[in-house]
Amino acid sequence: MRLSKIQQLSVLQSVLIAQLKTRTFEKRMTRYLAIVRGQLLLALDEQRQVVLTDQQVAAVQKAIIMTLAAKTDGTELMALWRQTIPQRYGIIANSAVIAHFEKLEQANWDMASLRAYATYLNEQIKAQPTALKPILQQNWQALHLVGSSLYQRLFAAYGQKSAHRIINGQQLELVCNHLGTQMDHDNFLQLTAQYYQIDPQLAPDAPFLMTFARCVQWAYKGQTLTDPRIHQLRMYFDRQNLRYIRHYFRQPYETDEQGLKRFVQDRQKKQPHYWLRREPARLHNKFRIGLQPTVPWNRKRLTPDFHSEFILDPNGAFISQWQVLNENPDGTIDSNPAHYHLDTAACRQLLNGESFNYANRNDREHLRLDRQPPLQNDHALRETAFKGWHSPSKQQYQPGDRKVDGYSQWYR
Repeated sequence: MRLSKIQQLSVLQSVLIAQLKTRTFEKRMTRYLAIVRGQLLLALDEQRQVVLTDQQVAAVQKAIIMTLAAKTDGTELMALWRQTIPQRYGIIANSAVIAHFEKLEQANWDMASLRAYATYLNEQIKAQPTALKPILQQNWQALHLVGSSLYQRLFAAYGQKSAHRIINGQQLELVCNHLGTQMDHDNFLQLTAQYYQIDPQLAPDAPFLMTFARCVQWAYKGQTLTDPRIHQLRMYFDRQNLRYIRHYFRQPYETDEQGLKRFVQDRQKKQPHYWLRREPARLHNKFRIGLQPTVPWNRKRLTPDFHSEFILDPNGAFISQWQVLNENPDGTIDSNPAHYHLDTAACRQLLNGESFNYANRNDREHLRLDRQPPLQNDHALRETAFKGWHSPSKQQYQPGDRKVDGYSQWYR
């Protein structure tokens, strides 16, 4: 599948915007970005996706030639790019709205995303024509909550929903850059963004999680997931899932499992056939070599789309590495194995907990995207804890998880 000229230029624009944030060769990158944007304007006009006047076309062509000849720094092209914001997105020619869209371009949202947003914003302005300022402020805040309904609206439209590997790879980079993903010296993913965070109201079955998983599937179609950032980002989705159930559904003095049940009951008010799915939890019952596995077994529950996962101990409490991991004063996670006492209880939490799935079912894609990546891309603390532990064999593991619990059913 080949990219169109507009897609190629859009991809290059996204790469240059990301490079500018590193401030490496800033002047040169700004000049390159101006040239790419000039070419993109002409390509959009050629395909009638933007209608430029003859005067605008001539001005863009001249500015490209002058910038290529290094006689200008691209300032004129950038000005022409800004002038066409209302035309490109179909928005009102209001200075505050134009500045708003300029900032969103700097955040690396692509044209398809911003056109989807423009449609939504125009509806908001039409409904409340005198509330422009608070609308823009509210939307700006929502677009800094990764996974919010507005963030999802733009994210789902990115790249015109293309299945192309490169475009989906850029979509994943967009989220990584927004969250400030960085691998630390212990190979632990840290989220360092100042202004972005995962939406505290993001539900385990939220559309964003499904869209993000689909991007991973398309970006790594037929391949094993090798990017440690994408692999470990799932653990932050896990943390949000646990927080969501505990904050919104678990009542005081109740177990985590009772919170899960309340979550399902809430969903069943609108979707009577909504159930969590049960699956065997053999890989979530690791035990020390030389000892016998602990029974009763931990149990696994998944959202209907297979993505979000919860592991429950025999008492109905969540098993999770987030029960062990400590937070530093700056909000990052203490990833140094030397700072942890890895006794049996801690290792059980670190090794047997949930793991968000990028695949849609337990198949070969699940193997490539979810089961194989930990072998090469796990953080040092889990690798240290894993020494001397293994999963029960298929002969040893006899789950017996058949009891009716009122909120889950076996996966079919």
